[in-house]
Amino acid sequence: MSKREGRRAQNEKATPAVPFPAPLLQQATALHHQGRLQEAHACYSAILNQFPKHYDTLHFFGVLQCQLGNYTAGVESFNSALNVEPNAPEMHMNLGRAYKDIGQLPKALRSLDRAVSLRPQYPEALNERGIVLMAMGRVDKAVESYETALKFKPNFVQALYNKGNALAALKRREEALACYDAIMQVTGFPELFNNRGNVLTELHRYVHALACYEKALEMRPDFVDALFNRGHALLSSQRYEEALASYERVLAIKPTDPTTREVFDRTTERLQRFKNALVSFDSLRGVSQFYPHVLGGYLYASLACAQWDQYELKMTTMIQGVRSTDNCVDPLRFMAFSDSPLDQSACAQNWVAFKFSDRPQAIPRPLHYAHERIRVAYLSADFNRHPVAYSVADLFESHDRGKFEIFGISFGADDKSEIRARLEKSLDHFHDVMDKSSEDIARLIRDLEIDIAVDVMGHTNGARPEIFTYRPAPISINYLGYPGTTGLDCIDYLMADPFVIRKEDEQFYREKIIALPDCYLPCDTKCKIAEQTPTRASEGLPEAGFVFCCFSMHYKITPGIFDVWMRLLSQVEGSVLWLQGNNELAKKNLRLEAQGRGVDPERLVFAKKAPRFEDHLARHRLADLYLDTPLYNAHSTARDALWTGVPLITCSGRAFASRVAGSILHAAELPELATNNIGEYEVLAFTLATTPDLLKSYRDRLVERRQRLPLFDMDRYRRHMEQAYTTIMERHAKGEAPRSFAVSKIS
Repeated sequence: MSKREGRRAQNEKATPAVPFPAPLLQQATALHHQGRLQEAHACYSAILNQFPKHYDTLHFFGVLQCQLGNYTAGVESFNSALNVEPNAPEMHMNLGRAYKDIGQLPKALRSLDRAVSLRPQYPEALNERGIVLMAMGRVDKAVESYETALKFKPNFVQALYNKGNALAALKRREEALACYDAIMQVTGFPELFNNRGNVLTELHRYVHALACYEKALEMRPDFVDALFNRGHALLSSQRYEEALASYERVLAIKPTDPTTREVFDRTTERLQRFKNALVSFDSLRGVSQFYPHVLGGYLYASLACAQWDQYELKMTTMIQGVRSTDNCVDPLRFMAFSDSPLDQSACAQNWVAFKFSDRPQAIPRPLHYAHERIRVAYLSADFNRHPVAYSVADLFESHDRGKFEIFGISFGADDKSEIRARLEKSLDHFHDVMDKSSEDIARLIRDLEIDIAVDVMGHTNGARPEIFTYRPAPISINYLGYPGTTGLDCIDYLMADPFVIRKEDEQFYREKIIALPDCYLPCDTKCKIAEQTPTRASEGLPEAGFVFCCFSMHYKITPGIFDVWMRLLSQVEGSVLWLQGNNELAKKNLRLEAQGRGVDPERLVFAKKAPRFEDHLARHRLADLYLDTPLYNAHSTARDALWTGVPLITCSGRAFASRVAGSILHAAELPELATNNIGEYEVLAFTLATTPDLLKSYRDRLVERRQRLPLFDMDRYRRHMEQAYTTIMERHAKGEAPRSFAVSKIS
């Protein structure tokens, strides 16, 4: 007789007058297997009332209690069974499961360890042990436990699946895919395809990821996680309409889910459906007012729609939240809320801490490369129809190929546009890496032995600053696309100029400052302006009268500057204000705001979408004076105005984004058009609007001297850039740490 049989015999001998009801136990287990749990519960209870120490009944009863969600009762039953048979490995495993389910992880681990010590080749217990270790954050140890389980049971699907999840959590993505693929050879289930899709999404293999999500949804159409993750993959693929549809399906099932609402709203913003975003953000604030991005998203959508109720209070709340780290706001949006370089720095730091809390290890690379030419790689998702692409095309074409080897690393969509083809042709090497992971791109940069990696995006839409956290190149630079500090310690330099970043403000930038002598913003001097100028009538403008214009996005317009503009319309008889016209709600609200200030709403004219960029430039000839937005200046749009001969005035603020137009004007040799306060701005605008000869002199200067101005001298700009690259490489070769410096002016 075995020890276990002996214990059972002793139990039965303890109550010899009452025979053990074996038929009742058989009935209980049959009901249990049939899923008739309440009936089985009654049978087990009846047996235990008479035989409270019967091992098998205690075991089955504990399992049943856990199935019913009564985990505490299950634990009690398993412990009673262990009092009868202390060395039963299956009982220790079940007890461990129960402890896990009630969140008592240390006790769960002790029970599972005991089960494995009693039966070392126990794959089920090893799998459960891995689950507990995962929940405790000991992911490496969890992988080891799953691997041991698979050693004894190689085709153990649950252990393979859990190992894949653990490897995915460790960012060992290719190994995770191998686990998922091994399971797919024998079976498949929705969670498997969803998690496999997530790993592929992290690897930026969006086509394959989407196929996985579709398979998961084919099996379970209302699988919320797969719907959400499918939306993310579509959004990352810049398939915004389809992403929106996927998020809408999630919200139909979980209408108050804050994460889905937030990303849904950001997608509507990408599609410039600001009215929808505003309504949705407003409802989301009620659901979760402290959700990290909600207030920033709501205010951004409000500005984009010119909805300015309680403007000052909302802005104050936002800024105070950033200062106290309560609000994690997209730093690009925040530039429209505050021109304080201190606050913008705090915002960027908060964002980086939120987005990049799990920083990867730097990939190994040599400290120096021995190249005859300096290798410079420009990284962007905007090598397509985007203002950045038009800005850099001439620079790429004019780089000195005797001294520099130029690479393009593109992780954005190929829109088959003319500018895309031009950029590809302008570079020595062009790499389309949209479907590669950030780590793979970093390794590519390392393998190409790039000396200087230039981030042309910062925190703009589609950016992947995480590439730089791998430190793939000896030198990294933040350039052009993002007018501020990234807050990242892995970016060495920020390309600027002495006007956009004053010496006393350099302390607020994480990067060291490279000050180009003219303007940091390049210009495409090959940019065409259509020969034919549209008529005023075709653009909705009056046949006579002064035309103020501002083609900046509506979110840059604040109530304060709108007050100034309306006073100008009131004072300059017959004048109109020509604005961008891509947002119907903003048009309606701006007209209401004009009416509230005593100005006929019809004096606001909204531009239609031009068929080509050169047509948009040509219609600038109909404008008399460009009015800049002080808090967040016009950038490429300001340069475009001057390129077409339209004088521009600005009011320079304190931070980079609020000083760009002033820098442009200095490089256009028109520094007197960059005012220092809003009073000067208003006086200057009125003076120019009412002094035709003075305004004409500025227009004539722009047209006659355009090719000689530093702003439009791309050869001069290119030589300054290359001098900066040469200087930082010389310093690096000497082992010097990055430090700020000014590039000497080339005549």
